[in-house]
Order: sequence, then C-alpha cells, then structure tokens
Amino acid sequence: MTKPIIDRTDKLVNVYYQGEYEATTDNFEKWVKHHNYERGAYSEEELAAMSEEERKENEDEGNLYETEEEFTTKECNLVLFEKVKYEND
Repeated sequence: MTKPIIDRTDKLVNVYYQGEYEATTDNFEKWVKHHNYERGAYSEEELAAMSEEERKENEDEGNLYETEEEFTTKECNLVLFEKVKYEND
C-alpha cells in the first residue's frame, strides 16, 4: 500500500457560508479579510462615514462586510499521495 506524502497539516479548515462551501484555508481570519476585499465590501466604520444615501445604496447592493461569525468552519485533513509535478522538474 502506498504511504501518503503528507498525512496531515495543521489547522486546515473548510469554510461555509449559509451551508454552502466557500473555500479551504489555513488561516480563517486572513481569508475573511481577503474574501471581503475581493467582494468590495465596506466595513461598519466605512459605512458610518458615508452619507445616509450612500450607506443605503451599499446595503441594497449587498456590499456589507461579512464577519467571521457569519461563517462556519470545519477542520479538515489533507492527505496527498501524488507529488506535485512542476514544468521545470
């Protein structure tokens, strides 16, 4: 039987939003920040600095910052049997 190359890495988690799979990451806190950046989401502080009209427009467009509490995570294990092959190998 073939032995795994890696049988476990520390703190890998699957991330879910409203029950739907989003990603697998080794740093959930950084992933949330990156996720919100990619979405163009505004933080509560940024929204507070906007006019009422701008704030309402962004809320309607779903540009609110999604917090860590809105996601669920589940630890996962990584088991690799094949080495990654690069072009220059």
